[in-house]
Amino acid sequence: MMGARNASPVDTDRSLSRQEWALVVLRGFFGVVYLANGLAKLTGVGSVTIGPWRTFLINLGITQGILTHDAKSSIGLYHDFAVNVVLPHFNLFGPMITVAETAVGLGLLTGVFGRFAALGGALLALNVATAAIGTGEWTFEYLIEIVPLSCLVFLRIPVLPVIPREWLARLPAWA
Repeated sequence: MMGARNASPVDTDRSLSRQEWALVVLRGFFGVVYLANGLAKLTGVGSVTIGPWRTFLINLGITQGILTHDAKSSIGLYHDFAVNVVLPHFNLFGPMITVAETAVGLGLLTGVFGRFAALGGALLALNVATAAIGTGEWTFEYLIEIVPLSCLVFLRIPVLPVIPREWLARLPAWA
């Protein structure tokens, strides 16, 4: 059995330590968040009601609305880029956001290219945090995503055991 420090993506025959399970759960939670919002953009679903629980997901319409609102008070080059490039061409940028969130979600959920997915998620959250500068958001609003996702970039967390071993054997060692 290999130690956690030397774990590779194909070490699916060994059992995970408590710390590894905690990191798999954390990575999986972020995966669910990104995948759910990516699928909401893909399907147009904006609200979810399950019994007394009612919530919303961020679909393309909501994404465009958030960016329109945040861009008004964002700063410098970001403001100019959002107002003059992204918003007028949201029919191009919206699907790119959808693909990015869905890919990040799948990567985080499965752990396949999980570190790249964590980096992608951190960059997506950093983008939203940058857009929100000047809007009066809660100080830690986006850091709650950026900090743990950034930490996951540097950790080698095993992939989920449900991924077929022969698929994992094809991944490069750095994945």
